[in-house]
Amino acid sequence: MKKMLFWLIAVVALTGCGSKNSTDKLPVLDLTNPNFASDRVEISDEIKSIEYVPLELTDESLIAEILDLAVSDDYVFIYSTRQDGILQFDRKGHFVRSVAKTGNGPGETAQIVSLSVDDENRLLCVSEFFSTSFYSFDGEFIKKVNTLRPYLWQYCIGPNTMAEMGRESIPMDTPGIFSLGVFNLATDDTIAIRQTVGNMDLLPLKETLLGEWNFNGGTGGMLCYSAGIDTVWELGMDGIHPAFRIDFGFSADEQKMVRSEPGAIVDGKYWISRFFETPRRYIVKCFEADNQSRFHLFSLDKETGAVCHEKSSIDAMELFKHNRILTGIGIHNETDGGLPVWPYYSYPGKKLMVQLNTAVEIEYLKEKYPELKQHPVLQKITEDSNPLVTIYHLR
Repeated sequence: MKKMLFWLIAVVALTGCGSKNSTDKLPVLDLTNPNFASDRVEISDEIKSIEYVPLELTDESLIAEILDLAVSDDYVFIYSTRQDGILQFDRKGHFVRSVAKTGNGPGETAQIVSLSVDDENRLLCVSEFFSTSFYSFDGEFIKKVNTLRPYLWQYCIGPNTMAEMGRESIPMDTPGIFSLGVFNLATDDTIAIRQTVGNMDLLPLKETLLGEWNFNGGTGGMLCYSAGIDTVWELGMDGIHPAFRIDFGFSADEQKMVRSEPGAIVDGKYWISRFFETPRRYIVKCFEADNQSRFHLFSLDKETGAVCHEKSSIDAMELFKHNRILTGIGIHNETDGGLPVWPYYSYPGKKLMVQLNTAVEIEYLKEKYPELKQHPVLQKITEDSNPLVTIYHLR
């Protein structure tokens, strides 16, 4: 059925968004229980091999701050500041071309918010506010699809299919506002949509705001979490479902504060920095609300429910100067003695995780952990190099 006028979608399409599991039966990552199964988070048992992609440095491919990236079977695409468009590299790190350059003409872009790949159709998907442009892996502009949906982020989770997260800090009773949606851009169909997430008994819609989004690839598509709720949601080809819960120990009043006041901080609690999924585990990185220099890693075993916890020894504010996504606060690499493991994106359905480290961050980590200087790939990285992309192949 063709998509209706958007103001009707939130009323009608919600009937297709029921959950597979009731929230009380979901796996729970309890951050408040001091009796953890282990004081060390592990991942080496899930890593089969590691692929390193040092990005070639040329005048055309010089990378400043990376804003987003996407990895296909053959290529790495980088969206960076101080560059015009998207940089395309092969999986050996050789620079291929620039695509989606800035401008107002066909195939040109203005304000990119995210990029992703449609591997089945061999397309690069470049999302702007209210439009998505598609390019072949050969750099050819294919088409541009316009939409009136007010999304904040958009990622391809299947052939022609986009997972979308709604705008932050806007009252949920505003016409057209939604929290999560899955849409087929080829047929103009709405696969699933949720107007809001969280316990709606706490606040009326006019007082409820979406908090800061956190997301990563999931087994079925995309995992999404909004500050102030306790559920991580999965957006897939079959709809929108709860994936797992995180128990922060928030009271009802604390939840109301977070969901009605953008940026509100509840003292003494953990706050989600980023998470990812592997075939066996959900792994979460948190900072302390009253001290954002202190970070903690938690893992939840999907089968047993065991929770492991580890506190990072690295000062996050010091690391932040070298890489804002704080990849260096990661899990011990016992596979080949390389960098701490913390993927920028996980693709558990493809059994891949993709990590990003800047050259200055790698130099910082080599000084902090001298054994990294012996690693054959890291030896070749200097502070003037382009970033290093690491691809973990999972068992």
